[in-house]
Order: sequence, then C-alpha cells, then structure tokens
Amino acid sequence: MFTRRHILILAALGPIVGGCGYVASGVWADDEDNWERAFGTLPHEHSKVVHSLYWRSPHFTYEAAHWFEFEPSAEFEREVFERNDFVRLEAESPNQDRELSFHGHSLKWFAPKRGPDAYEAWGRRDEPHSNFLILIDRETRAIFMKDMQL
Repeated sequence: MFTRRHILILAALGPIVGGCGYVASGVWADDEDNWERAFGTLPHEHSKVVHSLYWRSPHFTYEAAHWFEFEPSAEFEREVFERNDFVRLEAESPNQDRELSFHGHSLKWFAPKRGPDAYEAWGRRDEPHSNFLILIDRETRAIFMKDMQL
C-alpha cells in the first residue's frame, strides 16, 4: 500500500520524469506539431511550413535539433527579424558536395541550392557561430531555419 510519503515522492518525481527526453524523445518528419516542439509556441500567423524535421534525444538533459523550410512570406520574414536580434553572416553553402541527412531522414529539401551566393545567412548576434542558422534563398525568399542543442 502506498503511504503518504510514497505519494509525495511520486508527485515530486512525476514532472521530472515526464519532462525528460526518455518520454518525449523521437524523430518527427513533416509533422504539424514540429513548430510547437521546436519553438514552444503556436505557429506565426504568416508562416507556412513546407518541410520540417525535429529530433529529441532520449537523454535526461535537453538535446534536440530541428530543420524547417518555410514558404516565402514577406510578413513572416519581417516578424522573424523584428522579434529577434540577428546578424548577417558571411555567405554560406550548406550542402557543399554532400547530401544532408539525419538519423536516416534525408534533408535534400533543406537549402538545396549550391554555392555561397545562393542564400543570405543569418545567425544570433550574441552567438553568431552557434548551431542556429537562417538561410534565405536570394531568388525566391524561401526561408530555411535550423538549430541544434547537444
């Protein structure tokens, strides 16, 4: 039989265990809940996700990664840049001569153009060389976003 002490211990440990990666881990490709998983909010009104991949490790600390492709939208682009302090990075070619993949999921859709002039590259002002990256297609204005915390 559970005593009051057992119940208190279970009540205290429940949120800790429930919030760890063991319970919330996995890989989700093109899942409508990826925005909420990655950003912890509801999607922006003007954003339209074309592709997404979200991964969370079954580790007790938060380890996760995400990749998104958004349809071109001047309103969404403006919202993203108004709410955040980003800095322009030197031109970046995300694919070089390799195919991007993650845990068996192909990321051929993520910034597929080659060459350093294909995209505008943006990062966080306070961490410009972190794993966070926004790439904006110079021709179509499609937005690609990735981040990883390990």
